[in-house]
Amino acid sequence: MNNDLVKGELSADQQNAVMGLINQIQNLLPFLIDLNADERRALPKLGDKSRAFVDQGLYWPCKIPAFCRAVSIWTNISAT
Repeated sequence: MNNDLVKGELSADQQNAVMGLINQIQNLLPFLIDLNADERRALPKLGDKSRAFVDQGLYWPCKIPAFCRAVSIWTNISAT
C-alpha cells in the first residue's frame, strides 16, 4: 500500500512566497507562543463528552436572536 497520497513540487519562487506569507501571519499574530511537549500534554483534551458540551453551547444561544450573530462566528470556526 502506497502511503504517499500527496505529490507536488514548489519552485523556489513559490517557496519564497509561502514563507513570506507565513512571516506576515506571524507578524499579525504576535501573541502566539510556542509550547513545549510537556505544555502541550498538559492542555485539556476535547473528547466526546466535552465536544457535545461545546456543540450545545454553540447551538442553544442561536435560539436567542441577540446571541446568534456572536455565536455564528464561533460556529464557522468550529466547522473547520
